[in-house]
Amino acid sequence: MLFNLKINNIIKSVSKHVNASLFVDDFAIYAEGKHLQHLERTIQLCINNVQKWVSENGFRFSVSKTTCVHFHRQRIYTEPALHLDGQPIPVKGEAKFLGVVFDSKLNFSSHVKYLKKKCLKALNLLRVVGHTDWGADRATLLKLYRTLVRYKLDYGSVIYGFAKKKTHSEGPGSYTSPGPSYCPRGLQNVTY
Repeated sequence: MLFNLKINNIIKSVSKHVNASLFVDDFAIYAEGKHLQHLERTIQLCINNVQKWVSENGFRFSVSKTTCVHFHRQRIYTEPALHLDGQPIPVKGEAKFLGVVFDSKLNFSSHVKYLKKKCLKALNLLRVVGHTDWGADRATLLKLYRTLVRYKLDYGSVIYGFAKKKTHSEGPGSYTSPGPSYCPRGLQNVTY
């Protein structure tokens, strides 16, 4: 509780032209603009201010967990060069923030693939539990589906729901779309 009260003040150290998101110990800063050099300088100054606040208040950043993602639409581009505590921040094509994978093109294909992998495990479990000879009843299967699969799809859907239709066709729904052969007994023809 005291940690949360203290860490909330980190937002005050963020420059006015930079946005920040904080949830418990997950912290992100971001800025938008057309000129990379200006953005790079603005974000570096903000990183320096935040690093100073962190040092003064007894916290520290994990440099190994810190990443930079350059969101862009250009085919030819240069990556920003940012530093934290004198060490370069690696620029990656994607990063996970609060359970959602953001990729540099913001098409969320990496997040949908991640979701598909997680949901397939749960759907396979439902197939076993919903076996026709000895499986669970419809109400139990529906509760398990909502508990094991549906919440994963709902979480972050406000963000990744705007992805291209091609991205959605690669996702978890494409696993269940072929029909009853993939749908556990009892969940066929069920409206949510």
